[in-house]
Amino acid sequence: MSVAPKVATEVRDVHRIERIGAHSHIRGLGLDDALDARKISQGMVGQRGARKAAGIILKMIQEGRIAGRAVLIAGQPGTGKTALAMALAKALGEDTPFTMLAGSEIFSLEMSKTEALTQAFRKSIGVRIREEAEIIEGEVVEIEIEKSSDGGLAKWGKMVLKTTEMETIYDLGQKMIETIQKEKITAGDVISIDKSTGRITVLGRSFARSRDYDAMGPQTRFVQCPEGELQKRKEVVHTVSLHEVDVINSRTQGFLALFAGDTGEIKSEVREQIDAKVGEWKEEGKADVIPGVLFIDEVHMLDIECFSFLNRALEQETSPVVIMATNRGITNIRGTDYKSPHGIPLDLLDRMLIISTVPYTEKEIRQIIDIRSEEEDVEVSEDAKDLLTKIGMDTSLRYCLHLITTANLAAQKRHSSEVEVQDVRRVYSLFVDVKRSTQFLIDYQQEFMFNELEGEEASHGESEEDTQGAAMCCGENVISIGMERFWTCGQRGGGATAEDEIVQPEVMRTEQEETVEAATRKVSGGMSGDLAPTVNFDAKTGETGASPAAAGVTGETRNDVVEAPKVKCSAQGEEWTDPPLSDEEKEVFAGVVKGVGSDALMMEDMNMMRFIRGYSHEKNRISATVSYLRGMLRWRKTEGADEKMDVLVETPIRDIPRCPLVDPECMKPLEWYFYGMSKFGTPVVYMKIPTASTYTKLGLDRCMEQHVVEMEIIERIKMQLRYSGWKGYKHMMVIDMKNVSLSHAKGSFVGGFKKQLNIDQYYYPEVLSKMVVVNAGVVISTLWKMVKPWVDPITVDRIKISGSSHPVKAISEFVDPKYIPKEYGGDGELEPVMWGERYLQCDDDIPLPKLHRVGNCDFWPSPPPESEWSLLPEMPVKHQSSK
Repeated sequence: MSVAPKVATEVRDVHRIERIGAHSHIRGLGLDDALDARKISQGMVGQRGARKAAGIILKMIQEGRIAGRAVLIAGQPGTGKTALAMALAKALGEDTPFTMLAGSEIFSLEMSKTEALTQAFRKSIGVRIREEAEIIEGEVVEIEIEKSSDGGLAKWGKMVLKTTEMETIYDLGQKMIETIQKEKITAGDVISIDKSTGRITVLGRSFARSRDYDAMGPQTRFVQCPEGELQKRKEVVHTVSLHEVDVINSRTQGFLALFAGDTGEIKSEVREQIDAKVGEWKEEGKADVIPGVLFIDEVHMLDIECFSFLNRALEQETSPVVIMATNRGITNIRGTDYKSPHGIPLDLLDRMLIISTVPYTEKEIRQIIDIRSEEEDVEVSEDAKDLLTKIGMDTSLRYCLHLITTANLAAQKRHSSEVEVQDVRRVYSLFVDVKRSTQFLIDYQQEFMFNELEGEEASHGESEEDTQGAAMCCGENVISIGMERFWTCGQRGGGATAEDEIVQPEVMRTEQEETVEAATRKVSGGMSGDLAPTVNFDAKTGETGASPAAAGVTGETRNDVVEAPKVKCSAQGEEWTDPPLSDEEKEVFAGVVKGVGSDALMMEDMNMMRFIRGYSHEKNRISATVSYLRGMLRWRKTEGADEKMDVLVETPIRDIPRCPLVDPECMKPLEWYFYGMSKFGTPVVYMKIPTASTYTKLGLDRCMEQHVVEMEIIERIKMQLRYSGWKGYKHMMVIDMKNVSLSHAKGSFVGGFKKQLNIDQYYYPEVLSKMVVVNAGVVISTLWKMVKPWVDPITVDRIKISGSSHPVKAISEFVDPKYIPKEYGGDGELEPVMWGERYLQCDDDIPLPKLHRVGNCDFWPSPPPESEWSLLPEMPVKHQSSK
């Protein structure tokens, strides 16, 4: 019995696997005709400024006006840098070469780094070659194929082709028959045959066969029967990259390397010959050079040699547009010990156009979740989307997007077609984010092998020199007060209008006060705000009294400075002297008063001196101080800080915790309070940083608003102290970091810390005399070592970090132990009361003077007289002491 031979048939219809990637929903930049970014378009959400900048680059690339340029997309992780590059690639289209490369891909043992970059550059440069080819184009009338009698392969055949004017019979060879059978060409198809290569291209189906009863799919295309002769010459355009030409000409059968991927290093001589040949084709009109785009992600991974190569490569005639992306700040340039912004040398940065991205808002994250849910074909309920949005704000955008698919699987398991809140909660508990994973490692670090944190934590409390400093990016209200010139991303300048009311205090001046002030002005030349008579102040009882020698202050000077007053704190038994006022500071003071105008009269001299001394490093000191002061005044109007202070002034100290401005949920977790005076004569504020979950619950905007209230409360209490006789504008802080972990250093906490630094730096400068960080674990020490090189030496000297073993040891360096709370190991007998009720020991029947408008003056036409410089005089000392 004979068995029929098995014939292997080739399956032509292979369905394309469509995988959903992180950026598969992006179809373009989402710009209108005016290159303005739409809110939501082509899969892009937010980043309107960055998208508009990318649109300008896109337009210049399409018009051929830009080549050999470098663009840097810089921003925080998860702000859409790669998405922006993908959108640019989609907008450019398929004809423009677009090459994506990660910074770590160039490091290989098989080829050098410069060769890998060179190949990437050549892949991004296209060559559009035009040539004339002989083709046969017509409609298939009939195909006849003779098969062998033994059932083998066909030996020969013939095919009849026609146009509207002629018809011809062609003999077919074995290879042509195989191609026809593979392409499943039948009578009625319109085909094109390249005579030089024998390639057959099906153009479509003839309209004459459109009424046939054959089953046809939706992809079937009908075309007209060709006109004229069957054989014709036609211009064919091929687009190849220079790298493909390099590979083909690098060795015998080099085109095979295009499919194998083993290209190896290509000699420079080959590239020079190809460049010369392409130049000839360009002059003859046979080819066009298309400068494409090379996108290098994680560019900070390149080393100094690669950056040096890029400097030279960008200046070449056929260089593409190089777009780079990085999420690094100031870091080491790889291969060197030098630090630079984004880890890129400054000379290369100078050649770049920099596009910055900003973190997505809560509304934008919600819109991205909607787009990704539609892209992944997942039905998500509104409540589940709200929960995913909150997760995205607290963790990261990538993490919440990953939960969509996993939550869909959890919903399918319970036979539901829609993702509910319970599904999101389930997968959230199964898959941890970076914050929770890091916290787990910290909590159970002793259970892991090769734990590198053990040595650091063991030696944490031993090295005092390594623990000096501050500024940990760990959350809201953390070590930011008085961090002058630490963060430089805030907006400078400003300008307050001259429409403010001219006001003065409603208070009667006593003979004793006028005598003291007259003597003080005689010494300082009118500087009443920063100079004062010697005052005895008891930090425990709150009683004050003028020194017998106060009325006898003389005008003795010492070279270029005036001896500053001394404040004796009887609770400490030591004297503290304000920094002496130099002649330069007096000149700056007068210039600032003249430059700011009437707004200067609204400020105490103490507060004005904070700005004068806080920006002493500026080159043009007077104009810079005036600019910062105006910016501060404008900010206070915008944020309503003056209105907040008015409410606090009218509120007794002991009632401030119940003031309408205070949000108890925000303030109470901080547990901050005043407690005694430091050895410098400044009040001491103790504060505890809450856990990360507290900030997650409250939200960034809410915490930022209460931070302004917190700073105003501190300034309000110091104002009360100044009326009681204390002369100063600084305070000392003790920050308890017991609850701080790495959870504070991610996501919204970092953004909140930046905002808080900007507020403290530009609007409350020079308010910090000293800061001691206690109960600081290894996380704080590690973060401090990272940021310490970029903190100015003045700030470093003001801050001290202490481990968790003996906080009293660090605090007692600046505060007498008997005035340190017992919870920190001190001997203090005072009961800590929030916001200074017991500490101040003030009476509610001695209110602060209220301000009111004087006359109809809108501004001072000239510098005000010295008698008006101090608009808020001291509270009569005899009233306070007599109580």
